[in-house]
Amino acid sequence: MNKPALTLVAAALATLAYLPGASAENPRDYLFGGSIGRGSMSLSCPGCGDLAPLSEALSVNVYAGKMVNERLAFTADYWQVRYQGRDNRWFGDSADHQVNQTMMTVGAKLWLTGRLWFSGGIGLAHHDTDGVYEQARTGIVRRSLGGGDGAMPEDPGSTSPAMVSAIGFEVARNSRFALDIQLRAGAARDETGLSVTNSAITFGLNWF
Repeated sequence: MNKPALTLVAAALATLAYLPGASAENPRDYLFGGSIGRGSMSLSCPGCGDLAPLSEALSVNVYAGKMVNERLAFTADYWQVRYQGRDNRWFGDSADHQVNQTMMTVGAKLWLTGRLWFSGGIGLAHHDTDGVYEQARTGIVRRSLGGGDGAMPEDPGSTSPAMVSAIGFEVARNSRFALDIQLRAGAARDETGLSVTNSAITFGLNWF
């Protein structure tokens, strides 16, 4: 993270630290929030070979939820991990490519303590790219995300069931806002055997 971003996060933490905390007179009701950080994407599929994770991806997440008691909320979550660059181990060429894994899930968020929480959900994932993946060892077998070998870049990608989980700690908060650090993970596998696993470490801002 660059210096201006670190300065902004530090300023926000300092501001929240001096504001009053949540109280019984101002309980959480509806929740909204989002996070941004560094993500990683691992992929496996028949014919793809052993592909190293893309570890320099952007992770962006937004969610909304409704508290059902003091510690539990039902949530709807949107999470995208996006890689844009060149990786010869994946694509077998020197051109820039992009890889996107988008997950839309519904689930629950549980506060284990006053500031430590865990969330999980199930839903759908959509994976797409503007290229095709090379066979890692021979460079001959190519598999597109739509399921056909050698498909063109306009292939629409694949949609599959998905599971997402996350754990976070609220490093600073007041009665309406909280800043947290999150560890996120997600997995999806489609009918063609394409399996994608996401992970990320992010900074989140929450409003309730």
